[in-house]
Amino acid sequence: GSATSDANAIALVLDSYNSATDPTGTNGEMYYNSNLGKFRCYEAGAWKDCITAVPSVAREFTTTTATNSTTTQADITELTAAVTAGRQYIFSCKLTHTTAATTTAGLFTVNGPTSTNINYIVKTGYSTTAEYQVVQTAFNAATNPGTGPGTTARQVFIDGTFTPSTNGTFAVRFASEVGGSAVNVLPNSYCVVE
Repeated sequence: GSATSDANAIALVLDSYNSATDPTGTNGEMYYNSNLGKFRCYEAGAWKDCITAVPSVAREFTTTTATNSTTTQADITELTAAVTAGRQYIFSCKLTHTTAATTTAGLFTVNGPTSTNINYIVKTGYSTTAEYQVVQTAFNAATNPGTGPGTTARQVFIDGTFTPSTNGTFAVRFASEVGGSAVNVLPNSYCVVE
């Protein structure tokens, strides 16, 4: 290529290979696998994709409110993401919620496939000046803040990390402290899993 910047592009084109299996490799080698549609790199004695997948992002609520009036944890179906075994994930979720009464607390947690290194914090706001905060080291470990925001919308923040041992689905979950008393997760709540 030219060391001078000009209007003439000089492209580097890698060799293309059309087999589903990789050729014999040498550390530092790179090619384009047209059968897989991927750039492949040989490093540390093995072939791997040069470009890894974009982080998985759970979908944002746009128009729906999720409601749970039971004491049984339920997935918020719009806040799920596929996860892959052996990869460490970081997640950050922000939910807006209301409850049927201030005497009804929302119980929030996350769930996923069998994993190691599970560590997350749940912060639940229930008034303009008060929040409940707890650190969890297991999936489905909801604790009770003892009170809810009532009809005034308040925030819930869930942030943490985990490493799945198997492929599966990460999900944000919620339940009501009191059976028959609704907890609502409002539109535009979100969770980023990467």
